[in-house]
Amino acid sequence: MRRISITAIEETRSKLGLVKVVKEASGLGLKDSKDLCDKMHSRLGVPVEFQLDIGVSEKGFINSVQSLGGKYEISGGSQWIRNKKILELGIATEQDYSEFISDFIVDRIYQSDIGKSKQLLQEIFSKFDKNQLEGIFKNIIMYSE
Repeated sequence: MRRISITAIEETRSKLGLVKVVKEASGLGLKDSKDLCDKMHSRLGVPVEFQLDIGVSEKGFINSVQSLGGKYEISGGSQWIRNKKILELGIATEQDYSEFISDFIVDRIYQSDIGKSKQLLQEIFSKFDKNQLEGIFKNIIMYSE
């Protein structure tokens, strides 16, 4: 099972709906799901973590939460935070950086933050020379056919 971290930035109007989504995604009971949601809304901006149940997709959970209204930040939980700290310390490989950045951008797209994702991608691609960009373009064309 994967851990997920969710932070309420502003309250949702459908707290009962959020409890239902958390209950279905986590396998927790109704009381535990309600307690988790109450904790999240009593401390806006502070993340809470739980495990996604087997067979529950992170994308599906994110879509369900977004459909409720309110504003949330969702990430991969404490492992994501640990990876971020390792990268900040500069003790990671190029592949670690690449995977983290890719996951971050994909997460932002799923969270309907496409504007920031596009901005990040433009910043990243501005560091490449024309030959590297042509190679990436060829790969995109190959994967899209």
